[in-house]
Amino acid sequence: MIFPTYSEFKALAKKGNLIPVVREIPADLEKYISQLQNRYPSEKESLKNFFQDYVKLYRATFNIEKSQIIDKYKDQTYAEMLNSFFGNEELKMVLSGQWGYIGLPPTQASAVGMCQMMINYLKDGAFFPAGGTQEFTNAIFKKFIDFGGHVMLSSEAKEILLDNKSVKGVKLHDGKEIPASTVVSNIDAYQTFFCLLDGNIDATFLEKIGKMKESCSFSLLYLGLGEEPDLSKLIRGFYHTSIDTDDMDKEWMYISVPTKIYPGLAPKNKQIISVVVYFKDELYNNISNWNSFKEEMTTRTISRLESYVPNIKNYIEVKEAATPKTLERYTLNKNGAAYGWAVSVNQIWENRLPQKTPINNLYLTGHWTRPGPGICAVVSSGWGVSNLIMENWR
Repeated sequence: MIFPTYSEFKALAKKGNLIPVVREIPADLEKYISQLQNRYPSEKESLKNFFQDYVKLYRATFNIEKSQIIDKYKDQTYAEMLNSFFGNEELKMVLSGQWGYIGLPPTQASAVGMCQMMINYLKDGAFFPAGGTQEFTNAIFKKFIDFGGHVMLSSEAKEILLDNKSVKGVKLHDGKEIPASTVVSNIDAYQTFFCLLDGNIDATFLEKIGKMKESCSFSLLYLGLGEEPDLSKLIRGFYHTSIDTDDMDKEWMYISVPTKIYPGLAPKNKQIISVVVYFKDELYNNISNWNSFKEEMTTRTISRLESYVPNIKNYIEVKEAATPKTLERYTLNKNGAAYGWAVSVNQIWENRLPQKTPINNLYLTGHWTRPGPGICAVVSSGWGVSNLIMENWR
């Protein structure tokens, strides 16, 4: 693992450059702790205590019973948790550098939510499916079919059908009704309860949903390049515009080169750069022309990439971009929300929507319910719901 120095960060920031906060974090908790302790010897004991609580907190999130460690941190932001352990600002910055994975800066993000994301990676590792992330979805799709499932693509659901307070099926956009004794929804919870159920549910529950805040969104840029630009030194990770943990909600980029890991994603001797650009959710309604926004975002992002890949404009052969409006169109998530509900203190753990709803046999899964956003979290959410359904069938 290589950390740029704090002075390097400041120098880059003065020039207005985006800053790579951490070059590499090992998918090994003990190794990570050791590296941090070697770099910050004055914080050695604090690091030990911090990660002890981190692991306890992570384990407690898998248990639905009350927990002292959950009670200790459930009302704290991640910044508050860090401040209770550390005085070194650079260390706090390094430990905050991955906040883009949950969509809120440390001063706003839940300590519990940040812990779930980080420890899952550090304890269990992270893997890139051969052929890209889509192959993970394809594998689940195939297994679902193998077990007798039926998938209807491009079939918009318009209504969840009820018999008193129990589900009895789903009505599609073409009027076709599909009977079902159990319905699982992983879409925007607002869509589920206000649109598909038309508000036919407990008023207190609806009021809770109406007060909840969706997460940020982001823009996407994919560049297809020839073989000539050397991307070997282009670091995969978050590039921030601020080094201050109190002011980290500036625009960041997440840059990756997927063809480094799996060259088969592109034709022979071609390369792909993928860029995710942070988008504050409160800006959504201020955009009057999304096509212009897309063009401006693309131009601005490529200009920033020039700092890391000189003359990159000369090598671009394919260019595709998407905005929060694109995400909204494909997912129907409000304002193109990328992480479901925002992972804030008042929307995590028991404050997040439960998987069981006030409607009999209607369940929630995905990042609009517990435990939260991220592939690992939503997979565990689906696993939990499947167990709830099977228990109900016994």
